[in-house]
Amino acid sequence: MHPRTIGFAVGVMLAAIGAVVGAQSAVTTPAAHFGFELGGDGHYAMWGQTAAYFEKLDRESDRVETRVLGKSTLGQPFLLVTISSPQNLAKAARYKDIARQLADPRGLTPQQVDALAREGRAVVLVTLGLHSTEVASSQMGPLMAYRLATSNDERVRTILDNTIFLLIPGFNPDGQDIVGEWLKKSAGTPYEGSGPPELYSAYVGHDNNRDGYMLSQVESRHWAKVAYHEWYPQVYMDVHQMGSYGSRISIPPKYDPINPNVDPLVWRGSQLLGGAMGTVLEAENVTGVESQVHFDAWFMASFHTITNQLNIPGFHTESASARQIWPLYIHPQQLQPASRGRPEYKAQMTFPHPWPGGWWRQGDIVRQQEISTLALVEAAGRYREMFQKNRAISASRQVERGATEAPYAHVIPLRQHDPGTAMKFVSTLMLSGVEVHRVVDGFSTSGRVVEAGDLIVRLDQPARALVKSLIEPLIYPDNDWTRRRDGFPLRPYDMASFTLGDHMGVESFGVVEKLTAKLEKLSMPPKLTGKISGSGAAGWLLTPTWNDSFRAVNRVLKAGGAVHRLQHPPEPWAPGTFWIPAGGSTNASTVQALANELGLPFTAVASPPVSRAWRLRPLRVGLYRRYLGGNMDEGWTRFLFDNWEFPYARVEADEIRSGGLNARYDAIVFADDDLRSILGAEPREQAPPVYANAELPAEFRKGVGEAGVQALKEFVQNGGSLVLLDGATALATERFGIPVKNVLAGLSARDFFAPGSTLRVSVDNSQPLGYGMPKNALILFFDSAAFDIGNSLSNDRISVVARYGDRDLLRGGWLDGEKHLAQQAALLDVGYGRGHLVLVGFRPQNRTQTQGTFKVLFNALYQAGATEVAPGGF
Repeated sequence: MHPRTIGFAVGVMLAAIGAVVGAQSAVTTPAAHFGFELGGDGHYAMWGQTAAYFEKLDRESDRVETRVLGKSTLGQPFLLVTISSPQNLAKAARYKDIARQLADPRGLTPQQVDALAREGRAVVLVTLGLHSTEVASSQMGPLMAYRLATSNDERVRTILDNTIFLLIPGFNPDGQDIVGEWLKKSAGTPYEGSGPPELYSAYVGHDNNRDGYMLSQVESRHWAKVAYHEWYPQVYMDVHQMGSYGSRISIPPKYDPINPNVDPLVWRGSQLLGGAMGTVLEAENVTGVESQVHFDAWFMASFHTITNQLNIPGFHTESASARQIWPLYIHPQQLQPASRGRPEYKAQMTFPHPWPGGWWRQGDIVRQQEISTLALVEAAGRYREMFQKNRAISASRQVERGATEAPYAHVIPLRQHDPGTAMKFVSTLMLSGVEVHRVVDGFSTSGRVVEAGDLIVRLDQPARALVKSLIEPLIYPDNDWTRRRDGFPLRPYDMASFTLGDHMGVESFGVVEKLTAKLEKLSMPPKLTGKISGSGAAGWLLTPTWNDSFRAVNRVLKAGGAVHRLQHPPEPWAPGTFWIPAGGSTNASTVQALANELGLPFTAVASPPVSRAWRLRPLRVGLYRRYLGGNMDEGWTRFLFDNWEFPYARVEADEIRSGGLNARYDAIVFADDDLRSILGAEPREQAPPVYANAELPAEFRKGVGEAGVQALKEFVQNGGSLVLLDGATALATERFGIPVKNVLAGLSARDFFAPGSTLRVSVDNSQPLGYGMPKNALILFFDSAAFDIGNSLSNDRISVVARYGDRDLLRGGWLDGEKHLAQQAALLDVGYGRGHLVLVGFRPQNRTQTQGTFKVLFNALYQAGATEVAPGGF
């Protein structure tokens, strides 16, 4: 090349570099945008400000692209921010395709995998702000993004050149504002530093991180679209906070036990990345860094754990909390050992440099979160080929095991107790990237008939681990990792059983012979075709075994139509079958529309059925709302009611205490809760303000109290139904004077232990609370209750609707002390005056996952206010 040409080329190159540097230097700083230093004492950015800043970065930096994925539950923009070099962003579509191929490498040769990994970039997904009271990460995001948008240091260049960094800066935009409003309101008051008085989301609060595989919330589905259907990341991390008095930050890997279905290479990836994070944190003089404590790798309900089932090393960090956005002083002697993995607050291999104590601030949390997050992304970038290939290796191993180890597939037959719920289960699997096939030609396997149209989930697919974990029950390990040295059981981080198919009541069976049948792969979630069979114009019969039948009935009642439940219908109809007479707004076209939309089977008949029946009335339901930070189970119940179209009103303590409840309600529901929270916290002796714990104001600490208990007694005696879920059943057993006791109350975990386990019960489905349930059912027992009935002169007024057997009660999870459950009641209908006490000793609607027992709650609502009619009395 001619020297003059060389000089011109160099000049152009230098000018281009200068233009890039100049462009990045023109990016608005977070301080200039927000008007304060993010992470500073007492400062907090609301979501609108944060979203506006990321939109500004999109305009001002060629390294940042901000995209609105959709709306949050309350209508806020839900963002995905993609950060990389301009060159990588220009080829984003190609890198997406490479990541997709490596996530499912079937058909690729090893050489092709290597070539794709050389060409591709490490795709790393990080989410912030999921738990909104863990305030720092939502404030850290803009600072970290600004650094990546403007800096040219070696770490940033490594990240930009070698990774596609996907950042969801606000996993819970609604919660960020709910918390922010409370922080403003409580600032400078005795309640400064407390959390908000109610849930920090529309429905579920902290439990949003228990929606990782059900994907029921709209925010969860936005995340799943990125993780499973668009970008296929090789690494995922979620950023959290924890209590104040232990380590300063917990990093991967997690603690034992591990889920046995996950490929070992996934756990090794977590170890490598955790090591990189810990090394950088130590080099940056961050002390109190800890790994392999607290958080077990069995847990799979969260986003950062469910990804391990899909060959993505997934984990989270947990930083010690300050006093929300205000500093907290901690004395050295206040620093505590870990719940597991670290017996004392001293240096050990997984905790080599303890923090000495002192002031702890939001800014400290922000700093260590930024350092650890960038260390993670940098490490993934430096090992980008390895992490891309590892995803392909793990996927290939799962495919190979599925092809060579029985069972080879699971059949989900269409002929089952509730086919509509089975289709919902399959749709949930497909949201997580699971392949599902439909049987084209029927066949037999191991004595079981598989019909054309049945669905099959093959196990020779990359998602094998997830399929096995959600369909095949697992028994929680009982070993040295899960017990203290004295034998006392160590509680799992969440539940012990996550078998969603069992919780939804879905019937399936494994295929232990090699599959040769003709199958077709589903491209869309399945939908049943509704129909009206039979003939006649008198009305329609509708099965009580389908959950969606209740949605249809609610529509009919809302439109002013009549609905009855048949106590003894003719064969083959089950007790509780719905009879919907024609008339008014209920006609053939409206029923056909319901059948089409909900996939339901209606049967038209020429004359009304001959049976005693319950005439339903439009529902008047009250759902108890307490504050004290809110009740997640109440939030999930609202979500369930809204989705199944049950009308309800939220009832607060003052309204209950005022009495006269029968004039407004036929049923009042108390979601799972402890008795103290229901009754209300006792007033505490006033402490000097400087030493007072941050509590909530009195109006947010009150409960129903004794006056409310009396009002509820009157409500039931006058014909109302009080529906008590799980822990709330103590309100009846301890305050209503009934001859029923919880036989598990007072037992230590050494004597009885069942933390979130799936148990077997028998159900009397001839009783109104059991209508539509199978005779043998699975329930979720989550530190729940079991009832013994004492002798009384009114034994006939207490009906046992569900009962435990003598033995072999455990289906999945962990059960110690089975003898305490033997032959005890799980579900009671207690007559009380002219009304009912419904005691549900399990979680019938837990996180809207336990769809196999939804009908128990639905039946309790329909029973309230229903009137009995004789045959022919329609």
